[in-house]
Amino acid sequence: MKENYEIRMHSKSGQGAKTVGQFIAEAALSQGKFVQAYAEFGAERIGAPMVAFARISEKPIKTHAPVMEPDMIMVFDETLMALPATITGLKDDGIILINTTKKKDAFKIKAKAKICTIDATKIAIDSLGEARPNMPMLGAFAKLTGAIEIKAAARSIHDKWVKKLGAEKAAANEKALNEGYKAVKL
Repeated sequence: MKENYEIRMHSKSGQGAKTVGQFIAEAALSQGKFVQAYAEFGAERIGAPMVAFARISEKPIKTHAPVMEPDMIMVFDETLMALPATITGLKDDGIILINTTKKKDAFKIKAKAKICTIDATKIAIDSLGEARPNMPMLGAFAKLTGAIEIKAAARSIHDKWVKKLGAEKAAANEKALNEGYKAVKL
């Protein structure tokens, strides 16, 4: 991983991008990194476009500005690819991870970045019984970047959700995480 790694997540409210940012930060923090995670949205309703950010660094993070030149862009809903701002600022050696049933060739992106796809919604439905793609997207992030260890992400999920949701739901979320790690297409 680079000394500083910045992630921008584009989703629709309710898809769990804010939660992914928090779990990225918690997993990286448990590995001794400096972190930052937050979301940018107003009073939108469920389903409205929103953006979340995460930073991981070897050194203290001094900025609190939105991520303008991300190393990775995570797109939780493929329809957001139609918005030009979705991939704006992505570094040439960056990664775009798209939740979609389509092949990466279906996206005509004028960027040098690596495009990766995953059907995170299907994994979520199969694992959790609901169309919330956040845990498979988190698993794909771990595999593609190496910025967090999958075990650290699973620990964070377990520690937070076993109390909040119960052991069965926490285990289902961990399963979705691991399935996302395995299913991402490079």
